[in-house]
Amino acid sequence: REAMTMGLDENDVIIRRRLAQKLTFFTEDVATGGDADQAEIRKYYDEHAERYTEPARYTFSHRYFSRDRRLQPEADASQVLAAADGGEPAEGDAFMLQSSYMDQSRPQIETMFGSVFAAAVPDLAVGEWQGPLPSAYGWHLVKVERQHPARRLEFNEVARRVASDFKQEQRREANEAFYKSLRARYEVVRP
Repeated sequence: REAMTMGLDENDVIIRRRLAQKLTFFTEDVATGGDADQAEIRKYYDEHAERYTEPARYTFSHRYFSRDRRLQPEADASQVLAAADGGEPAEGDAFMLQSSYMDQSRPQIETMFGSVFAAAVPDLAVGEWQGPLPSAYGWHLVKVERQHPARRLEFNEVARRVASDFKQEQRREANEAFYKSLRARYEVVRP
């Protein structure tokens, strides 16, 4: 009380932020006070199916042909593939990462090999060597050994996550509505 009597709370950025934070907590608590209705959570799950979908995954092997060690790495890769005649191609160049990858999603493949390579992998036939495909490192012959299609997770697998996401969405909407109503009541002046 004494500090407020002295006006120490006025024009203090930290106090203003703390009051705004406390007001936000209050509106969130009011908006999400009770347990969410299971029907609403299920509806949220259905409306946001993309959030609860496991991406397609690929298991593949590759043979690498280096841009740094070869004059024509793409042509060399094509020759090795042709010489294999549907069988196992000869080894390429040493590769700094692995020669086989298990259950990788497209974003994971893109992180390792680049977007062009990652975009091509889903279109490859399973069980045969194909290519050459360009990557951030050079050229590759690739054999997709197994492909798991994208799968929507069952509600019971992600029920807690859906409930949490639903509650977070309610908080966000409550804050948005509250700040919109506040803005209508006050004139905002920017310095």
